[in-house]
Amino acid sequence: MQVETPIEKDGDTIVMRGCMAHSCTIEEAILVIDLNDGTPYVALKFNSKFRTPFAADRSRIPQSLRRAIRQE
Repeated sequence: MQVETPIEKDGDTIVMRGCMAHSCTIEEAILVIDLNDGTPYVALKFNSKFRTPFAADRSRIPQSLRRAIRQE
């Protein structure tokens, strides 16, 4: 990613966002790391739409990632 936002702490997670220069509303990535166990969660946006988040256990997707996706 060419453009990044500051890293934010949201509860027991850290949230990082990045996008392609001049295309932040079209192509974007969100990385959330659970500080308790180091588990990463990723959401990718292609063509202005977020895809299902990548997670080993989709039932444990943190609320911080869900909030970050809704922040568009």
